[in-house]
Formats: sequence, C-alpha cells, structure tokens
Amino acid sequence: KLLIDGLSARGNVNHWMLNGGSWLFNLDYDKEILAKAIAHKADELPLIIELVIKDKKYVICHADYPFDEYEFGKPVDHQQVIWNRERISNSQNGIVKEIKGADTFIFGHTPAVKPLKFANQMYIDTGAVFCGNLTLI
Repeated sequence: KLLIDGLSARGNVNHWMLNGGSWLFNLDYDKEILAKAIAHKADELPLIIELVIKDKKYVICHADYPFDEYEFGKPVDHQQVIWNRERISNSQNGIVKEIKGADTFIFGHTPAVKPLKFANQMYIDTGAVFCGNLTLI
C-alpha cells in the first residue's frame, strides 16, 4: 500500500521511502516499469481475503478486521484494515475478545519476536522486513 500510495499523485512518497521504498529506484528501467505495473495491479486486490478449508473459515487482513463480527463483503474502513493496532494492543494488555463470524483471523503489520495467538486471532508478522523471520502457516 505504501508503494501504491507513494506512486500516486495523492500519496506520500516520503512515507514509502522511509519504509524501504528506495529499492524501486535501484532497478534498471525495464524492471522499474514492470514493478510499477505490478503495483497498480496490486491496488486492485481485495483488502480482506476469506478462505474456507475443510469447513473452517479463515479471514486474512493486513492489520485488523475493524468489527467484532465478520461479515463477507461488509464495507470497512480501509485505514483500519491496513493500519489499526488497537486490537493487538488490547490483547497484549489482557483485553482479549473473539471476533465472531469466522474460525480464525490472520493478521500481520505489528512485528513480534514470534507469532502470537489471542482468542481466534493469529498475528504472524515476525519482522521479516527488519531482517527478522518470515512466518508461514
């Protein structure tokens, strides 16, 4: 999202650059054009992914699902899905609430030393962007 916003007229290129965006400008011309085209296609991807595997419903979001009950296709605040850390902060402080409507929610965005699990939520960002480990499930 930082790349997509950084490349748009309305975006903040400095925010993207401070978060590792300089790699794009180290590419040769053809690869830079390809990377920009891929970024624009990525902007068309859903913010929330729902999977059903063996009768279990999994919901994947970057940072959070902004409601206490999940509903497929429900309009959401994009900024909450991408940036919100309130739920994980509350959980780390002992205020844990299950999100209804799915079996498991998988989030990233907030780096931790190891994957975390609170109620039916998994937090799998283990800091790969900061030379940490990449968590696969």
